[in-house]
Amino acid sequence: MRRHDVEAVHAELAAAFATREYPGDDAIAHTLGGDFRYEGDEAREWLLGKMREEVLADGIDAEHQNHPQFLTYKAWFYYFPAFAILALNLDASDLAKTLLHHLKDEAEEISFRVSLQERRAIVRWLKALADTWEQRDDRENPAQEALDCYWARSLNEELDTAGAVESQMECDTKRLRAELAAAFSGREYPGDDKIAASACDEGFEALTWLRGKTWKAVLAEGMGLEHRDLVSFITPEAWLYYFPAFATFGLDSDHVAEMDETLPLKLAWWPQTLKPFVRPAERRAIAHMLAYWADSWDRRPGGENVARYALETHWSQALDDETVRDDAPPSHDPKVLQSEIQATFAAREYPGDDRLADATYGKKTATEVGNWLRGKAWREVLAETETQGHLLTSLSPEAWLYYFPAFASLALEPEQPGRLENALFVKLTWFPQELEPFLKPAERRAIIHFLEYWANEYQHGRFDSDLPRYALTTHWKKVVDQPAEEPAMGVTEETDDVLS
Repeated sequence: MRRHDVEAVHAELAAAFATREYPGDDAIAHTLGGDFRYEGDEAREWLLGKMREEVLADGIDAEHQNHPQFLTYKAWFYYFPAFAILALNLDASDLAKTLLHHLKDEAEEISFRVSLQERRAIVRWLKALADTWEQRDDRENPAQEALDCYWARSLNEELDTAGAVESQMECDTKRLRAELAAAFSGREYPGDDKIAASACDEGFEALTWLRGKTWKAVLAEGMGLEHRDLVSFITPEAWLYYFPAFATFGLDSDHVAEMDETLPLKLAWWPQTLKPFVRPAERRAIAHMLAYWADSWDRRPGGENVARYALETHWSQALDDETVRDDAPPSHDPKVLQSEIQATFAAREYPGDDRLADATYGKKTATEVGNWLRGKAWREVLAETETQGHLLTSLSPEAWLYYFPAFASLALEPEQPGRLENALFVKLTWFPQELEPFLKPAERRAIIHFLEYWANEYQHGRFDSDLPRYALTTHWKKVVDQPAEEPAMGVTEETDDVLS
């Protein structure tokens, strides 16, 4: 194979796998540990602390050419560009066969874990390897077999759909991360004595791992397979407190900590241990996570879809019940209410630069609104909203609802100087009909809870306006309490799809 062709394949592989990170010293290979040794231990010793560029520069001895089969998926993908280029050398036939063994026997599993760009690079490398195989002693061409049996065909068939699925999944993961952070933000660290569920060895290891750490600290540190089983030995309170971190790792396409398998098992087989502690917004976030995992498992080869079982058996029913009725009394805890509002509105998208201001307020006001909010996520405007409260009534309905989590969260902060809530009540009391066409049932309930909180504050003399009660009685409670109209003959009544 000509040198410039090898360089072109190398460049494509390097670019495609560039975002893959070093797996960490403890996640290189499947090892036995202790006094027992096998090829996985040797593979770990070989690659410990090495970047893939070093492996490529050092070359590969015959003794290491079968070691890639003992690596974790994260390590296999990280080192693949180096292994693949080394395997193009005629004296590295064993390495080539090892890589091809994975690509043939685990084609579906590997395909599920790679991006479209990485899949293209793998096909390009397989074609290059197939072209050079005639120069080897083997009569068969396993590289061509891998192409013909799966990789070339699947790429040709799935190029468009794979790109669409990948783009949608990326969008979904961003939304889920935001919802998780918002839904569970009201939870506090459970305390050192509420981490471990038992005094067994695993419980002690879990306590050692999590003691004194926030869930964000755990998220920053990362998780590995060594932590996977420990998740089963913590209390329900700790499990729910750390769920945003654990679930975020479950969105990892490399499946390093296998949280997309471990968490659904808990939610499928032991939901009764969690449900007494779960709040409505958290229940919705859990159901949305299960729906995401269930769809992901549908695209994986074989195996029981535990996430779908958990969703259909336990969690979707609870979610469906919430769309019909809301039995839980409104919380008078501002932090809990902030969490509910942020989680409920988390799925809303930025309305667009041209949909920020209500056009009826004129160009000058539209310019002010644009200068304030253009291109900003709602979390970015928290610090500025106090001084811009006079502009709230001039937002478009879509923008008002998108930024409502910021406005409401700031209004619920103690000693909030701007009395921002009054600016919100103007819209909610006198112009609710402008918002109604854009509202989902869960969002309407969150607004009602917000108004009920302030009505309760007025009743106890901690707030000086009766507007919230007036807004509730004249519009918001009426909308919720009024009976649904009978659907016309032949028309099916649609309920709110909270998992959309």
